Amino acid sequence: MILTFIPMSAKAQFGSAKTSLVPTIKSGAIEAGFSGSLNIVEGISNASAAVRGGTFWNLLSGLAGAELEVAYSHVSSLDVIDLQGFLSWQKKLGESAVYPFVAVGGGLRQEFIGSFRLSRYPIGFGVGLRTLITQGSAIRVEYKLKRILSDPVSNFTEHQLLLGISILFKN
Repeated sequence: MILTFIPMSAKAQFGSAKTSLVPTIKSGAIEAGFSGSLNIVEGISNASAAVRGGTFWNLLSGLAGAELEVAYSHVSSLDVIDLQGFLSWQKKLGESAVYPFVAVGGGLRQEFIGSFRLSRYPIGFGVGLRTLITQGSAIRVEYKLKRILSDPVSNFTEHQLLLGISILFKN
């Protein structure tokens, strides 16, 4: 994983067109990543970790993306496992290696307290920045706003700020 952060040299042939040294995301690339987050729900905060994977394709002068995410968090005696899917759209910011994006999605949340289990359904959207370090690695910062449905007491809103790293395959 450390080797993905070592820049690789690119060779240009004499007389070739202008070559860019700025990394880009290509259609068909596969992203695999890890992120940590700080969750704040109704004034109570906790930390969680997530693993995600997804792919990109060309759409409307940008890139559409689809990804799956599995996340785990623990607070006191409560264990939470999320399985969520997201659709996103991103476009390169000028000639930089920064890709602002928007995403929408939802999924299933399983909560475990002792031997009791409860299912909830988070849905929402996210905005963020994916900054490519090299052609094969990126740093990702994202804010997610989710509405948690099917709570036995009341539905509530969750805010999440994520910071993560990604490896890009087939890019």
